[in-house]
Amino acid sequence: MTSIEFEYNYNRFKPEIMQIAAYNIDSSQLYADESYSLPYDNCPFGQLEMEYGFILTRLNILNKSITQIYELREAEYLSRKGHEYLPREKRLELLTYKMRFSTELKIIVDEMISLEYLLTYYQLNNSWPEKIHIDCIGSFLYSKQEHLSLDSFIEHKDFLNKLNDLANSTKHHFVFFNILWRRNNLREPVIFEFQQKHNDSRSPAEFRFHKLSDVITSFNIILNEFKSNIKRFSENKKSG
Repeated sequence: MTSIEFEYNYNRFKPEIMQIAAYNIDSSQLYADESYSLPYDNCPFGQLEMEYGFILTRLNILNKSITQIYELREAEYLSRKGHEYLPREKRLELLTYKMRFSTELKIIVDEMISLEYLLTYYQLNNSWPEKIHIDCIGSFLYSKQEHLSLDSFIEHKDFLNKLNDLANSTKHHFVFFNILWRRNNLREPVIFEFQQKHNDSRSPAEFRFHKLSDVITSFNIILNEFKSNIKRFSENKKSG
């Protein structure tokens, strides 16, 4: 099969809109059976069960951005296929939603890591740390606290590293807007990543792309493990 034939077959049908599995049931609300009572006695970092609910709620809200990305990409694809004019603002709108998705997902994963660190530390020591030593993807990837394993994330370092690079390229690279002109031949949305070390024009520029569906699928695996571990922490509290 030639690349042209593959592209035709791959793009023949409108892609299904992927979503983050924020809630366990098909609902736009967080119900009581998805909220867990977590340890809180003298916790210097606030009500952890409220933080957990806040994480899930924001993930559910992020699904609205994902839907927008799919719909804007479909409009872009059809306009290009029909040789129709698409206003530059529409293309920038699509890019903006992609940027929001990348940065917001990274922020939420940072908070998921912080929460699991606190609960794991408490389970091991029956006390709270004075400082959250592992509070983001970067500190998790390079942590030397091998005795303190964050079970939801330990098997997913490759994906976390990709997400970290993707979000940082969005936040820190001044010429990130150049990805607007990268052509996406797939019908489904892709997120382009631009890397140029320290915004130094003498450094080689790297372009990478990630299918949005792949990012969501990989994250949902982590999220399901994270939710299972949160439930386990809650049950351990009750049994203790």
